[in-house]
Amino acid sequence: SQALQHVMEQRLILEAATDYLKSYPFYKMLGTHSSGERVKRMFDDAESEDVVVTGCPGGKIEHSSNCVACPAGTYANTAASPQECTTCAYDKYSAAQSNECSACPSGKGTLEIGSDNANDCIDVC
Repeated sequence: SQALQHVMEQRLILEAATDYLKSYPFYKMLGTHSSGERVKRMFDDAESEDVVVTGCPGGKIEHSSNCVACPAGTYANTAASPQECTTCAYDKYSAAQSNECSACPSGKGTLEIGSDNANDCIDVC
């Protein structure tokens, strides 16, 4: 349908914009997640605490002996080595300091990865 084609075109545009943004200092590409989803860390904008890390509280990861809060649109992937803030996939979203991404309600999806609010979930035809 025409609406689905429009959504797919928008996703391609947003993916191209994401690729362009990776040249900025706050967007540090770490590689590719096993599912092929790009992942990133955003430590330049993240809040950190000066503590000796023996385990970070929920929604934070260990980085250079500090606990760093994961920004909205990502989740604390403490199973990764090294730990990382992993970008939420399409059709998912998260608030800052999340341990996981939440799925959009049935029949709804997002136009981009890294959505940070349930309001980003729109009707899918």
